[in-house]
Amino acid sequence: MQDNTKKTKSVKIDYNIGKPFGKSAFKLGIRVFLSMFALIFVFLIFGSLLVFKNRIVSIAVNSSFIILCFYFMFMNGMSSGESNAAHSEIVFKKMLIGEPVDAINKDKCFHKLKGVSAVLIGLSPFLVLTIIFAAITTKQYYTLGSLPAWVNTYRYQTDLGLALDYYYQFDPITFFDILRVIVRASTMPFFSMFNDAGVNTIYLLEKLTPLLIMVVPSGFALGYTFGEKSRIKINASIKANQKRKNILNRKTQSKKAKEPKQLI
Repeated sequence: MQDNTKKTKSVKIDYNIGKPFGKSAFKLGIRVFLSMFALIFVFLIFGSLLVFKNRIVSIAVNSSFIILCFYFMFMNGMSSGESNAAHSEIVFKKMLIGEPVDAINKDKCFHKLKGVSAVLIGLSPFLVLTIIFAAITTKQYYTLGSLPAWVNTYRYQTDLGLALDYYYQFDPITFFDILRVIVRASTMPFFSMFNDAGVNTIYLLEKLTPLLIMVVPSGFALGYTFGEKSRIKINASIKANQKRKNILNRKTQSKKAKEPKQLI
């Protein structure tokens, strides 16, 4: 049996190549930055739901959550890339017929590395914080917890007071503590995977935070490059529809031509 299924061929329309850096890349960087803020907000809301006692379940659930966030950034980047590729086609056609094109429109044109530059721009504040944090972080050990209320009566006894006062010594909140909260919030799923791990594992994760923070946003850069392919598929679909329409019109005209003309 012969397969009569017709495959739509890719149709690549020429387009003007833009620059990897510029105002449009900066605007995309702001988009990445806001997306990261949104994801951090989601992490903070659902973070407690990602913690499990079973290590395998914890890794599976948190990995799925990371993949979902990566896919969100990927689709976001592909949408931006497809939009820029479509704009590049219009600019190319205008330049081809000699119409003037200003620098702003040229800057909006597609470039494969624009997604990478957008991620670096949008992620730069988080990268700076994670690099500083990774450089100064130390192994974190648990301190003594608070005592029950009924023990307070013994604080005023000379033989027990000095020993009990040790439990009421609290270190002030420092810049490093605030920095740790921000970094942990931005990379929460990775820490949730190993919430019950030892001090050395958590310390290693903290050292790797500059790399971990780039995992999800890299989906935007990857998706942006696929924006060109998405535009090619759209062009192929448009051409295929136009071809079918032309064939239908020719058949209609041929049918009308074969009809006998009525003589007066």
